[in-house]
Amino acid sequence: DAYGLPKPGAKATLVTRGGHEFTGIIDESIVLGYNNKARLPELLAFQYADFFTEIDKSLKTALMKSRVLPIPVTSDSKIKTAFESIMDRINEGELNIIAYDGVIEELMEGRDPITMIELTDPKYTERIQYLSKFYDDMLRRFWTIYGHSLSSGSKMAQVSTMELEGYQTYSRIMPTEMLQTRKDWCKKITDILGFECDVEYNDAWEHLNNPIELTEEVTTDEGQGAMGGDEGDNADNKADRSE
Repeated sequence: DAYGLPKPGAKATLVTRGGHEFTGIIDESIVLGYNNKARLPELLAFQYADFFTEIDKSLKTALMKSRVLPIPVTSDSKIKTAFESIMDRINEGELNIIAYDGVIEELMEGRDPITMIELTDPKYTERIQYLSKFYDDMLRRFWTIYGHSLSSGSKMAQVSTMELEGYQTYSRIMPTEMLQTRKDWCKKITDILGFECDVEYNDAWEHLNNPIELTEEVTTDEGQGAMGGDEGDNADNKADRSE
């Protein structure tokens, strides 16, 4: 139609990924079902997959750049060959000595016999922890969208459990919508084709069927009462707060 959606009663041809084709009439021999109410594929899955790939690349780069690996620069091919041999022996833990005739001359002229280039730095390891934390944050965001409210943060002072449990309700939005669109599809299949079917959450998402019980409990710092007062408040005040 004008919105690009298939019209009921129109002729359509279905093509599977394996190359099989089937031609029929929409809402007669063909029943269309959608992934969500926006009728779009899982675009977020591709977006987060790209994020995780780039984070892994950065982690590997930071890890390699953190190696202690100074690069010696020489103007003599013989010294270059000697250094290559020495590096192999260093890896074996052996003592090494270089015979270099021009060392005294260069020292007298104020030049270092060997110039070292530092392309790597152990300080790059400091960045790994931030990349790892970012990965965990993105993973938590991804699974929260799809029904698993992961929490990596600790409770802070004066933060209610209702705030912490808020992600539990948020994490149900997308799965609930996706389940409903599939149930609508199954109902159409039953009504049009006469084939009874239904869909429910599998074991990994079965917890979404359980009701959420939100509480007004308030977490506090050590030494603070439920309303932020001292632990030394008298019993009457505590009783009043309980009431």
